[in-house]
Amino acid sequence: MSQDVQSYPLYSAEEVRNLDHDAITTAGIPGFELMKRAGEAAFRLIQSRWPGLRKCLILCGPGKNGGDGYILAARLIQAGYDVLVYASCPANQIAGDARKAMELALNKGVRVRRRGPIQWGNTQLVVDALLGTGISRKVRGKSLDLITQTNKSDIPVLSVDIPSGIHPDTGQPMGSAVKATVTLSFVGQKKGLFTGAGREYAGTILFDRLGIPDEVYNRYSDPILRLDASLLDIPCLAPRPRYSHKGQFGHVLIIGGDTGMPGSVQLSALAALRAGAGLVTVATRAAHASLIPTVHPEVMCHGVESSADLKPLLDKADVLVIGPGMGLSPWSKGVFNCFLRHAKIPSLVDAGGLRLLADAEHPVDVPMILTPHPGEMACLLRCNSSEVEADRYSAIILAGQKYRSDLVLKGAGTLMTNEKEIRVCDAGNPGMSVAGMGDLLTGLIAGLIAQGCTSWQAVQLGVLIHAVAADEICHETGEKGMMASDMLESIRCLVNRITRGRVAGNDISDNQD
Repeated sequence: MSQDVQSYPLYSAEEVRNLDHDAITTAGIPGFELMKRAGEAAFRLIQSRWPGLRKCLILCGPGKNGGDGYILAARLIQAGYDVLVYASCPANQIAGDARKAMELALNKGVRVRRRGPIQWGNTQLVVDALLGTGISRKVRGKSLDLITQTNKSDIPVLSVDIPSGIHPDTGQPMGSAVKATVTLSFVGQKKGLFTGAGREYAGTILFDRLGIPDEVYNRYSDPILRLDASLLDIPCLAPRPRYSHKGQFGHVLIIGGDTGMPGSVQLSALAALRAGAGLVTVATRAAHASLIPTVHPEVMCHGVESSADLKPLLDKADVLVIGPGMGLSPWSKGVFNCFLRHAKIPSLVDAGGLRLLADAEHPVDVPMILTPHPGEMACLLRCNSSEVEADRYSAIILAGQKYRSDLVLKGAGTLMTNEKEIRVCDAGNPGMSVAGMGDLLTGLIAGLIAQGCTSWQAVQLGVLIHAVAADEICHETGEKGMMASDMLESIRCLVNRITRGRVAGNDISDNQD
């Protein structure tokens, strides 16, 4: 049965091919049987999701993906649907199980066209079975033409296994790709569908393992996991005893806010407080120090203009944030150099601090969490942001190896690593594309560490809460016009929802739609 993807691990294209091979050779499931199961799964999905559908157009390529499409076409014809197949290649280029599937479809009376533009007529659904996970070069020829025509139509699209043209490992379109309404993925979830452009092209993602037994999957011990609340061990968020006091929940020091940018440290400070930190101090330019407490008296502020001003504050904190609102000015460089020399507590480096870290001559000898967006990651890796986005998984692995730190690569499908594991968070929405969102995340993670979470726990839980808070606001009021400060109350509510044990299955969101 096709299911939501939430509880399933993510795999590379090579790993999916190995799973497929093991299902055939170890579990004894013939390749053509897997193809028939895929076609049947797609048929069931069409019946449940588009119950009024009568006319369907299926795009079939030469490989196994096309074979799935031919099986589906035969099943639909058998059930009385009006079906037309557009093939991207001559029949003599189709071999193996895919050829058996094509011959089955033809024997059932499926009509197949191999040339000319698509005649849409009153088509109600397009099934994309052109290209699968074996794609290694830019889409061209007949496949490109069929993809272009499909994307210009306003007809819903069901992609079989993966949207044609999307690289299964990176999520990037190989020149061009189908924009699916729904993607029904088989055997193993493709990691590229959950980050970068893959999220945009895949639409709603469903998964069917085609009856492959657990022992096939158990051979792969370190898959990438999609982040959800059931993966997290969060004893730091247990209910507080009645005799609690603020000193038990940690002291966060936030350093930043160069001239004209005091809002960044203010947002980080408020996020740390809303996450549950007991004390939060901001170290900023002297001109800003008196401004923040007038609006938020809960935040302690100190003006720092030299290392002598900052060092005593470092000694009093339990966790440190550096970088929000910092640039490349002498003040920012001086403050950052003081951090490099004297910090001895867990530290989060974000924003301007990441650019300074990239140029640092001396290694940082404290546990660090780095939270770059693609541009900042490019600075850390000495490349450009387009290279980072071209393969986000490789980028975060390289940065983890270089800096020996926990890392968060922000963006669509946020990635996290602790050098040993990779997590993906595909919650969140485009409304988060505004100033201050990163400052919130940094403060939120710091606030969780202050309360006793490990660095890796705080990274995962912080990213998840941050994304779900934004989704709840989007659900209520829409994406456009969302501000970072709008999320503060949602963050607090989510932290308390988890503390009260209101995690329902894999979901910490109250949204039921």
